[in-house]
Amino acid sequence: MSSSDIVWIDNAAAVKKLADVLSGVSEICLDTEADSMYRYRARLCFLQIEAGGRIFLVDALAVPELAPIASFMEDPSVTKVFHGADFDLMILKRKAGFRFANIFDTMVASQFLGREALGLAALVSDNFGVTLDKTYQRFDWGKRPLYREHLDYLSSDVRYLSELRRRIERDLQAEALHEVARIEFDRMAQVPMVEESLDPEGFRRVKGARDLDQVGLSVLREVWHLRESLASESDRPPFKVLGNDALIALSHQRPIDPAIIHRTANVPAHVFDRIGARLIQAIRTGEKNAHMVPLRLPLGPRLPDWQVAIGEALRAWRRQRSETDRRTPLAILPNHAIDRIAAARPVDTEGLREIPWLGDDRIARYAEDILAITKDPPPLETLKRSRWRRKSSDAFDDGTDTLPGIDAGDSREPS
Repeated sequence: MSSSDIVWIDNAAAVKKLADVLSGVSEICLDTEADSMYRYRARLCFLQIEAGGRIFLVDALAVPELAPIASFMEDPSVTKVFHGADFDLMILKRKAGFRFANIFDTMVASQFLGREALGLAALVSDNFGVTLDKTYQRFDWGKRPLYREHLDYLSSDVRYLSELRRRIERDLQAEALHEVARIEFDRMAQVPMVEESLDPEGFRRVKGARDLDQVGLSVLREVWHLRESLASESDRPPFKVLGNDALIALSHQRPIDPAIIHRTANVPAHVFDRIGARLIQAIRTGEKNAHMVPLRLPLGPRLPDWQVAIGEALRAWRRQRSETDRRTPLAILPNHAIDRIAAARPVDTEGLREIPWLGDDRIARYAEDILAITKDPPPLETLKRSRWRRKSSDAFDDGTDTLPGIDAGDSREPS
């Protein structure tokens, strides 16, 4: 595939022509570029598509209306190939209104296979002996005009996906992992779109927030919300307005002298001239309203001990089976399945079949072990002591308790 096979699309008529091309293919390779490093709310800047041996670079800022190609994204007869699809799916659902069916993620598939290096550049190098240029990985894709080197970079992210998918798919079939991978792809495609919103308690997630006293936490809330307002007003990412270290330093020291605030926040003089008075006001408001900010939020409803015990026992069992079966934890039992099994506590195979995204292959392989745990989980205290002993012994070895290339847990999902 040469540079002559690259088609630039920046108007509605070209998008309609692209739809005509896609109507004749069974596979579409996709990637996106956004400007989250440069905007308060990320914009979809580019949609890169490889189909039928040609690459289409869709300037999504010039043609934000992509409805003519939406139907192909949810067409189950067309395979959509991504690498690291989570962000791409999210932004395409959110910004373009797409829905998806029949996706294939080369990164997730590689994780099922226990590959150590999961990045696209590493996989392309290993499979094709080609070194991808990642110079523009943090480029502002909202900039125009673009030049030849930018187009080459955009193209490289989809150029090898089709053949890479075929090679990885053969490996999945050979390792009897095709079914569990397909289930995970289907689950990813159906994750609902979540609208962007500001969590008013987001300040509690700033590193160092838990070390503050109540007054400091109240000040952090005020300066954090001020930073969000300033970032929104200037359409810049919050970290480019004021870093987290500066927020924590201001919350610890709580200075009201402009010169001290200037030094503590470490912002250029011209920026401080613009926001200094608002910072002082935020600090004073935080000190005044400290009684309104609890040091810790109330905990949610406590899970029953038996549910926690089942989840802990399943994770311990999964770790052992990963070693004996030489399969990744994700292939054996993903975290989302563990959590659902622990909550439902099935007592027979039919109950297991009601667990979403589990699949016949996992049930055939592991139903007996899983049901033995759900029927009679070990005491929670026993599991906690076992986990403590394992962590203690890990401190004296090389820090791994699984096969090379296999994570101790399913790192793609929340525990």
